[in-house]
Amino acid sequence: MFVALMFILFGISGCSNILGEPSNEPPNISVEIENQTIDASRGGYKWETKGLFSNTGVIADAADPISIGEDLIAQSVEPNSTATVKFSDGSNPTITANLWEGQNQTKTLPVEDSEITLPSDKGRHVIEIYAEWKNGRASYTFVVEVK
Repeated sequence: MFVALMFILFGISGCSNILGEPSNEPPNISVEIENQTIDASRGGYKWETKGLFSNTGVIADAADPISIGEDLIAQSVEPNSTATVKFSDGSNPTITANLWEGQNQTKTLPVEDSEITLPSDKGRHVIEIYAEWKNGRASYTFVVEVK
């Protein structure tokens, strides 16, 4: 009886959704500006998942935010608009927001309670959100066009 129970538990532990275990990657992000959800893309990340019988770690590399931003459609916004950031798992990680120009991070944007104050300068801006949880960190990119 004990052996049969152990086989069942090992079988179920391989199915993380059944046990409600966390994902092997960071959650998706939603960025809302002026009541519109805009495209944002996850970049590189480091993520650790602690399961019932094992721990796993994943490190994923990605292009820099400028390269990721080339494929994203810029959302037209007013100067100093606010972007609200939400994660698909409902978590509330520590976040920072950075402007990128060329291959460099040029400026950190103000963040308060998952709200980012967007730039006031006219033009196209590539913005990286860097999020940190207890079990990992991830980079996300979105693009705005300040009118």
